[in-house]
Amino acid sequence: MERDPTNRWLWHAARRRLDAESLRDSMLSVAEKLDNRVGGPGFYGTISEQAVAGLSRKAAAWTPSSAEQQRRRSLYLFMKRGLMPPMMRTFDLCEANQSVGARTVTTVPTQALTLMNHQFVHARAQDVAALVDVENHSLQQRVAEIWQKVLRRSATEEEVQLGDIFKYLAASFDVNLSLNSIAVSLYRSLMISFKNSG
Repeated sequence: MERDPTNRWLWHAARRRLDAESLRDSMLSVAEKLDNRVGGPGFYGTISEQAVAGLSRKAAAWTPSSAEQQRRRSLYLFMKRGLMPPMMRTFDLCEANQSVGARTVTTVPTQALTLMNHQFVHARAQDVAALVDVENHSLQQRVAEIWQKVLRRSATEEEVQLGDIFKYLAASFDVNLSLNSIAVSLYRSLMISFKNSG
């Protein structure tokens, strides 16, 4: 790293941002909720009431599929040109109205806000927190386990200190709420996650 910080000599693979579909699928996978079934009909995702508020026929415009069906990969997500899923659109979902050679890649504040506030992210965070063994682990071990599940690596010393802040919150408030907060915070870090370009 010190000899070639700009990667001029290609000492590591080029990295790029996760696209909208990969981000959603990653959250489901980490929570052990991803349905990898291949083929079959697509599903309608849950869209907030605010997103359909301007439509004339709200009830007929979009009826979400069951929670079980919504666990499928994003590849099977039904798209309607006039009503794209807001969370996916925030993370640069491909444009359905025109043919484009390459996707735009943006980093905007609404992405961080979506990861902080969207019900899908909070539901997946609750799923991850529920996977942690509450009875046989200390709070510190539970924080470390959530860290490992979401980021697929152990926490650094600085990150352990951040985890200590969450442990303090857990001692002061509801333990499950604090574990959910940790998972949501780690999901936010997925926004800046990269995958190797092929």
